Amino acid sequence: MRVAACAPVLLVLLLCLVAGAAEENKKADEKKKEDVKVVTVDLEERWGTKYKSHTVEDVTDGGIPKKKVKVLLEFAKNATEDELRVMRALFGPGPSAQLNYQLWVYCFDEDNVSIGKFELDKPEKEVSGRKGDAFRLIVAIDAKTFMKTCKIEAREGEKERK
Repeated sequence: MRVAACAPVLLVLLLCLVAGAAEENKKADEKKKEDVKVVTVDLEERWGTKYKSHTVEDVTDGGIPKKKVKVLLEFAKNATEDELRVMRALFGPGPSAQLNYQLWVYCFDEDNVSIGKFELDKPEKEVSGRKGDAFRLIVAIDAKTFMKTCKIEAREGEKERK
């Protein structure tokens, strides 16, 4: 009889524990944009751009959850016509037929180990090359990789052969 009388109390305690654990797991699964550092030193040195900010939003691509990272860059100097031609090809989506290399976005974990390499999507706004003008580089990173990511870095590298 005592067990039957305690059953509702035990059930409530069990439900509270399960709900609390679920809330903790949800918090652990959420990664804020502030938790990820964005590094654009290579772009700053080579192209005269300056990092301003970044945003992260949830998206789905063919049923696969992804994080769309938008990195806002501003031109710190005027680009030459030759630089601008190369930048437009480099910052565009996928590998450019005009270049032997392309821009990659690398993800690094807490030990600074590379855990993924991603191609850029089409840039948001025009890549004008004028001092003070800004544009956004966009990359979609699978949610699983993003959850382990502590640092994102944009680097030039060789095209992958297909």
